[in-house]
Amino acid sequence: NTVVVEPSMPVLVVSGRAEDEKHAQVNGQLWFPALVYRLGGGTATDNLLLSFKTDCDCTELPIDVGMNGRDFVSTDSGKHWIEVSRIDDTNEATGLVRPCFPAKNGTTVCLTRTVHSHTPVGRAADNRTAYLAAQVFDDIGRQVELFNASLSFPFELDPYPRGNAQFTYSLGTDGNTLTSFDGSTLMTLYGGVAGASVIVAMRTEDDGRHFEYYGTVANSTEYSQAHVSSDCMRPTETSMTLLDDEKTILSVWRSV
Repeated sequence: NTVVVEPSMPVLVVSGRAEDEKHAQVNGQLWFPALVYRLGGGTATDNLLLSFKTDCDCTELPIDVGMNGRDFVSTDSGKHWIEVSRIDDTNEATGLVRPCFPAKNGTTVCLTRTVHSHTPVGRAADNRTAYLAAQVFDDIGRQVELFNASLSFPFELDPYPRGNAQFTYSLGTDGNTLTSFDGSTLMTLYGGVAGASVIVAMRTEDDGRHFEYYGTVANSTEYSQAHVSSDCMRPTETSMTLLDDEKTILSVWRSV
């Protein structure tokens, strides 16, 4: 079957060379599909949300908070895709979203990639509280609300070690979310804390308005066994699922 995609602006196909990737930003290449999500909240529909990253997978990102991306919606099970329109009617791309989870009234909440501060990290009064930019989509893929989700941690967060990153911490979203048996939503973050590579679980009970630290899934300092290569000890991208007993969570991750 033919799949039709209608971008709201031209899509540049680049060679993949580093000098091209640095310039392929908002109206650059569709680097990889980061997410396909079924819209409709608890009453899932056949309407789909697709998010593409448009930055290279490198540390020299052109923006401080989040990652450049473009989001498309399909209302016919993926046969035809149109680009999501921003709530403010600008032509600016909506940005990479990942993960997404169902919320009230058939809406879907999608989070951005990087954990950030409202003030420059080096001058933040409290590095235990941080934020993720969030977008809310209705069941046909319209962007209906923007807000900042707050995150609370029992430890200090580290700044992201990149020259132009003033507002970004060394944690980012990845993988999927889970709806727990008590109705709360769990997600994972990965990155660096106090010199260690970690994966931490976060929990929300209010449709993503606020997340509390729920526990540490993996910590690189615990992986010093003799059979593990010193070049493969950093837990990074992760995914999780709820097992049949609806209480046990299985988490897997990539180690680099």
